Amino acid sequence: MSGPTIATPGLLLRVEAFMREAEMPPSVFGREAMRDPGFVGGLRNGRKAGIRAIRRADAFMEKWREDYDAGRVLPVGDRRFRTGFEDTPLADRAMRQARNDRSHALALLLAAAERIKSEMGQ
Repeated sequence: MSGPTIATPGLLLRVEAFMREAEMPPSVFGREAMRDPGFVGGLRNGRKAGIRAIRRADAFMEKWREDYDAGRVLPVGDRRFRTGFEDTPLADRAMRQARNDRSHALALLLAAAERIKSEMGQ
């Protein structure tokens, strides 16, 4: 038996802000946080959530932020637009150093490549 449900406009606002911050598509958030890829879509369509679901979503977002600050996770991004390079250790390191600013990470990688190239030429 499920617990009482409540209207969740505050939860939806927090989840939407988190998904922008984490660059996480709604289906990934739902799957990772709630084991329900349709969770965010349901909230957007007026679905009400119980207290346990609200706590679970909030706990997931809090843990993800702690892991992000510790360098254990990176924003997910939309997998449809990934090149595959993003999953390499070198790219992960550059993204952490650049605090997930893709332009800055690319500049770091290009500078490293230039240093290697010049060292090989000497």
